[in-house]
Amino acid sequence: MMLTSHSGEEGVPPATTTKTDSGLWIWRKGKRVSEPGNPYPMRKDPLEVKRLNLQHALHRDALRANVFAPIHQPRRILDVAGGTGIWARALAAQFPQARVESFDKDILPFQWAEQGLPSGSIPANFVYQQGDALGRFPYEDARFDYVHARYISPFIAQSQWPGVLLEIVRVTRPGGWVELVDGPAAVSNAPGYAEIEQAIEALARERFGFYDPGPHLPTWFAQMGLERIHHEMRVIGEGDLQKFQPRLAEMIDLACQSIQEHLVGGGYITATRFQACMRDLRAELVRAGITVTVHIVYGQKPVVLS
Repeated sequence: MMLTSHSGEEGVPPATTTKTDSGLWIWRKGKRVSEPGNPYPMRKDPLEVKRLNLQHALHRDALRANVFAPIHQPRRILDVAGGTGIWARALAAQFPQARVESFDKDILPFQWAEQGLPSGSIPANFVYQQGDALGRFPYEDARFDYVHARYISPFIAQSQWPGVLLEIVRVTRPGGWVELVDGPAAVSNAPGYAEIEQAIEALARERFGFYDPGPHLPTWFAQMGLERIHHEMRVIGEGDLQKFQPRLAEMIDLACQSIQEHLVGGGYITATRFQACMRDLRAELVRAGITVTVHIVYGQKPVVLS
């Protein structure tokens, strides 16, 4: 059975032997692993699709919203690097009067999700296509009233952020809103996870130049000419949001599995240590406690750019 956006079950991948897939991922023993030159370090197989859908549901429930910018009756909405398309589909249902579009360089996760959905469940006002967020977006200038991106930092180096933000602003209409949701890896005192998290931080700093883009986003927004910039931080797993720790632990467990090949292959942690750290990881995370900081940043494109 293919993975659906509702069930969270793993589907059967189309290959179980080593097979090159678009030059960025390779099938190896049933796992679609990321090639060394791929800017996206996650595995991108049904396990990663499950994590992305779980991440969406967790953020929706914990943060109690899919949108934070003050948008009203938007006509066109864009989700950058939309993954499985689950956020964009939710927005298409929330704003039936709007045309909601999304794109991603890798469309297989969306196709897995789409094939598993009940007939007729894809909103008629939702469009998904292939495109590279690190290049020119496949849209004309000033097309969208609201442009959104969530957790795109895992494939963007520090030097590439200005180009990506320029494209985001380019396709936003004057008076429209830009919103990014991002942040660092989760934090926990669980010994096994703490060791894996250190390896993730080392990989991020070496490959991307920094670990957490969230604090930089307001300054970058201002440099792009955006106005009415708003920045807030939420911490899932503490205070009133402590009840989400079990789901957060499940999501982090899946994330660690998805990034294993890059951590081990890059020498950030040995395979033996990684397997030892993963043993009973989810239960250890719940016992020790786990939190994740979420940066929510939005700003408005001025009607007349100075």
